[in-house]
Amino acid sequence: MQNPPTLALLIPCYNEEEMIEQSLATLSAKMRSLIASHKIAKDSFLCFIDDGSTDNTWEKLCALLSTKDSVSANLTPNNQNLHKQNLQNLAESSHKSTLDSPHNIAMHAKSAPPH
Repeated sequence: MQNPPTLALLIPCYNEEEMIEQSLATLSAKMRSLIASHKIAKDSFLCFIDDGSTDNTWEKLCALLSTKDSVSANLTPNNQNLHKQNLQNLAESSHKSTLDSPHNIAMHAKSAPPH
């Protein structure tokens, strides 16, 4: 039997202060479900990328993440074009899969361990 793949989701955030808590809860629950059903590996994780938000997205993320395992966050001080950042993350990744919505608001694959 083959080991399940590790799933790493890069979630772009820009002024998401009002939705970040719900997004984290929903995605964390889905990850736990996928891990429990052995569809993804236990070392799978979420990585939120704040791309220069001008609201309190970063502060809220930091507060929420202080109690979460398998979740990390990165801050891009100024909006630096998430597409460019995602291409760089993918280039540095050992996994070469990506999932994107038509509006570039869904999740992007990234392979980097949480801190």
